[in-house]
Amino acid sequence: MQPFLERTMRLALGLAAGSVLLLAVPQAGQASTISMCLNKQGVIQGVNVVCKPKQTLISWDSGGVTGPQGLAGPQGPTGLAGPQGSTGAQGPTGPAGATGAAGSQGPIGVAGPTGDTGPQGPTGPTGTNGTNIQVLTGGTLGSDSGYKLSILPGEVPTVYLGPGNGGSVKLGTVDVPLSAGTLSHLLVSVDLNPACSTPGTCGYTFVVCVNKVCTTALTCQITDPTTSTTVCSDTTDVVSLNDGDVVSIRAEPTVLGTAPADVTFSIEHATSLAAP
Repeated sequence: MQPFLERTMRLALGLAAGSVLLLAVPQAGQASTISMCLNKQGVIQGVNVVCKPKQTLISWDSGGVTGPQGLAGPQGPTGLAGPQGSTGAQGPTGPAGATGAAGSQGPIGVAGPTGDTGPQGPTGPTGTNGTNIQVLTGGTLGSDSGYKLSILPGEVPTVYLGPGNGGSVKLGTVDVPLSAGTLSHLLVSVDLNPACSTPGTCGYTFVVCVNKVCTTALTCQITDPTTSTTVCSDTTDVVSLNDGDVVSIRAEPTVLGTAPADVTFSIEHATSLAAP
């Protein structure tokens, strides 16, 4: 048996360079063990196959010792661009960005068409009553048809003046009835200065009388000063009236020696207006 195996090994090694053995060398990625099936005469019956009965199997490792790592090869050329990939899934919403700076003012747009008339609004609440103001005037009417205001000998010391109704020395003869409201803004003028011999010692006093009572707060006085004064007024006080109250103005000099004078006056009469 020993001579047979030696002869077989020599035959196998002699044939290692032959075409049959080259076909049996493993390629990259294949097993590194080579096996052969030999018959009794030492003839190869197959390589890397399952041996049949009465055939002898011989095998050996074809791999050698691993060599050192080779040098890195040069960079290969860039490959061609691949096809467009499919659209990926929607990513999550990112955080809100910071507010940008305000833009510049845009041009004024073209005026739009006139809109339709809106519906009638509801009726508003009833307003408060308004005020009607009348200016009443009067005076002494001069020496020809009335009375001068003085207390000189032979002259009447006190005169009563009715709005639009002249003057009288008797209280109640020139009073004028008025509707409910108020009297205010008394203005009085005389045609000359009281002309006292001693300045500041004489003058004229005027007061509004209601229902023949001459004690209302609506009053004014002209006093002889060192310079000429012929006008007085009361624009602060107010006198209330009821329907039918009669009104006049009492005018009288303050002391003996006051010069005679004609008087004119005006006074405001305010009444309420009923709401419509």
